Amino acid sequence: MIASEEDLQNALAVKDVVVVDWMASWCRKCIYLKPKLEKMFHEEFADVPLVFVDVNKVPGSVVYSNGIRKMPTIVVYRGGKKVAEHIAAEGGLHALEKVREMMKLTLMD
Repeated sequence: MIASEEDLQNALAVKDVVVVDWMASWCRKCIYLKPKLEKMFHEEFADVPLVFVDVNKVPGSVVYSNGIRKMPTIVVYRGGKKVAEHIAAEGGLHALEKVREMMKLTLMD
């Protein structure tokens, strides 16, 4: 569980590419999207860690320093740096396609 900036940095250091789903337990879109993201990563991107950060369970400074303003926000990090982001306000299926597209572009580099 990510509870601090140090936890986040440790999670980002596990592999070159790491995806973080910034979410909230009260967010309906977050709840809807989480199992779909887990399934997609298990089936298509099994070698890429998918980390969930509940914005209510980390200090606000962690959320703000990462530029998170809306939930869910899915961020692709490469080498610990943000390289792609999707604010999943458009809905579940569209969000999955955007994340899939971000992943393919990131992994092609």
